[in-house]
Amino acid sequence: MAAPAPRRLGDPPPAGLLDPPERMSVDELRALQLERLQWTLRHAYENVPHYRASFEAAGVHPDDCRELSDLAKFPTTSKADLRENYPFGMFAAWLAITTAAWSTSVDQSRSVVTFHCDVFAFS
Repeated sequence: MAAPAPRRLGDPPPAGLLDPPERMSVDELRALQLERLQWTLRHAYENVPHYRASFEAAGVHPDDCRELSDLAKFPTTSKADLRENYPFGMFAAWLAITTAAWSTSVDQSRSVVTFHCDVFAFS
């Protein structure tokens, strides 16, 4: 039996080495992205007062996201939004699951706090 041809630069990897999302069709991948986007928008709306107010001011609701292109209807988060809600106003999770926190200077008058959460706390 002949040896398989060597892989060439640019050849796709064997399917067995890929994670399930990497093997999805374009339609399956877009459906997964939409599902995760809808979850994220709803989670932010239900758990972060700033996003609820921001969505309402823009006249949108998480249910308005029916396809990926609908994301353009939703407001973006500005640096001013982050500053106005510093340090805990943008939290969408409990502080109890925070595993690490530190602060870095943004300018002479403000700093940014970064938090990391234990992803297994959601399991």
